[in-house]
Amino acid sequence: PLGLRLDSSSGQAAGVATGIRWTTIQPRAGLVVPTTRRGPVLRASWSRYAHLLQGRYLDFGNPAAIGGQTFSWQDSNRDLAAQPSEISSLLRRFGGLYSALDRRLLRPFTDEVSAGLDQELASGFRAGVRFFRRDSHRLIATTNIGVLPGDYTPIEVSDPGNDGIPGNADDQILTLYNRDPAALGHDFFLLTNPPGGHASFKGFEIRLNKPLDRFWGFAASFTAL
Repeated sequence: PLGLRLDSSSGQAAGVATGIRWTTIQPRAGLVVPTTRRGPVLRASWSRYAHLLQGRYLDFGNPAAIGGQTFSWQDSNRDLAAQPSEISSLLRRFGGLYSALDRRLLRPFTDEVSAGLDQELASGFRAGVRFFRRDSHRLIATTNIGVLPGDYTPIEVSDPGNDGIPGNADDQILTLYNRDPAALGHDFFLLTNPPGGHASFKGFEIRLNKPLDRFWGFAASFTAL
């Protein structure tokens, strides 16, 4: 069996000049080979699946999307209400006004390869096992381009481990990164395909099914990743 799917997805926020338009071809191919007349059937396949266009992507670069700023607040008079004199430096920014959509944003996709065996059993039962691997490419993520790596200062901190007791075998030194005060509030987020944006996983599934009548059937499966 062979297949080919053409998928076109597009979206654009109202009043925004840039949007997303993806047109992709998603091929698939399979192979079915009976091993013997009454023996198991070998099945193998390769498929490509394009990821869905998510509506939240269109918030990036949209001034009307939810956003805001976070300031430092010292409650000097302890009345639990913020007065202008108690609000000081800008700490961070977020939301549509402080973000952009990469004009060259590519559509992520996943390739799946699978192979397995199906076998007819007694009393109308059919069992099968399938091994598969999925590799996702061009994954989308948010990058804070307003703050550079050099705007952070590394600091080593002693971690006492899971038991919380310092000085024993599970202690370790962790490196934390503090943003420099001069870089606070400079956040600007870009939705893009960052380098190394891929993922993969593999697993197998076992299934058992049996038709009971015209309208009902029995099915059970187990999947491990």
